[in-house]
Amino acid sequence: MIPAFGLVVAGILTGCQMVSSDMSEQPETSRLDPVQLSRISEHLEANSAAQSRAGYVVIIRNGTGGEYVKAFGMRDISAGAPMALDTEFRIASLTKPVVSAAVMRLVERGDLRLTDPVVRYLPEFAQMEVGVGLAEDGTLQTEPAKRAITIYDLLTHTAGLGASGQAELPANVVYAKRYAEFFEQESLADASKWIASLPLVFQPGEGWGYSFSLDVLGRIIEVRTGKSVEDALEELVLSPLGMTHTYYNRAGIDRSNLATLYISDADGKLQPFEDAAIDKMRFPMSGGGLISTAGDYMNFLEMMRRRGEVNGEQFLSQASVEAMTRNALPEAMGPIRLELNMMGAGFGLGFGVVSEDRGIQSLLAPGDYFWAGATDTFAFVSPSRDISAVILSQYWPNERTREWDTLYDFADMASAAVVQP
Repeated sequence: MIPAFGLVVAGILTGCQMVSSDMSEQPETSRLDPVQLSRISEHLEANSAAQSRAGYVVIIRNGTGGEYVKAFGMRDISAGAPMALDTEFRIASLTKPVVSAAVMRLVERGDLRLTDPVVRYLPEFAQMEVGVGLAEDGTLQTEPAKRAITIYDLLTHTAGLGASGQAELPANVVYAKRYAEFFEQESLADASKWIASLPLVFQPGEGWGYSFSLDVLGRIIEVRTGKSVEDALEELVLSPLGMTHTYYNRAGIDRSNLATLYISDADGKLQPFEDAAIDKMRFPMSGGGLISTAGDYMNFLEMMRRRGEVNGEQFLSQASVEAMTRNALPEAMGPIRLELNMMGAGFGLGFGVVSEDRGIQSLLAPGDYFWAGATDTFAFVSPSRDISAVILSQYWPNERTREWDTLYDFADMASAAVVQP
């Protein structure tokens, strides 16, 4: 039985219950520097005015009550609708840590084990093949997987499923050609079977590759709980944490409070991205399909910052929080293979983790954990500085933009706002 924590989590923001961003209201004990927070405001106001982004919602919070909460720019430029604190966003891969937490709750209940082979729940993952090279005619050459994929592999993106950022691996040629098929699936069950039909890009446990692994985990959640991933996530995470404005994106949903998703045209001007596959999903994309608000996501981050504690009770065990937020990758794997490698990052059971020995190229601190979404969303927690931070925008990257501008700028500027004794 899951403990009832209630829909309103005391001391944690909900989507419509955010406090004012007036810096005069901060407690005297705040460790957030008002001068640096003003710089953040000026930076985001300038970006919004120049329409490099339509707008943002930002929350930074520390453990002594200091808080910065502000909306910038427009939710919908053509409609003249301003961004508001309760505006909803497609959070894309910021979905992944939330689903990872749901998996960890099932592990704590004894319903799953990290060492469980995926094939125990999803028979389509039996007898997987691994791409090892391309023949002269372009045919992919394969060999059998040396071992079964486990739930641990999926959480750490070491399963060998098709990966972003590793185009040099032979099997990723197949993924590149067939990637769009994922968004055409009718259900999460169909999506899982489609993923299993493709060759692995490396042997399980022998590499790191960003992948569809959280979609496979979503299907395992469905099989193990007997519920849809939507209902299971609501029960396991969303409702207990008061995330009442968080739900899966689907074709035909009410989008009246959803920020418009933009893309740059050939002249660099923002245009609505009306052909986004994530707005046409027929099934809940458990690895990247959530819609949420900054306040809802801060609820989740604050639970993590408090090492799983909510309202004086342990919602997620300290052991699970530690496993999610410590680097699980061996040194031989190096920094994770994405643009995010400038963070000097390893990876835990759900988050990228800044590791001192991997070369930090930002103002994030060793032990900070974070993730980002392709729609220009980013969040991090700094245990050593005792802050949680989230920034949400709605922008789809393409070849005409530096994809991670928001991530890099916010990571540095929010980190610089912390003043420690």
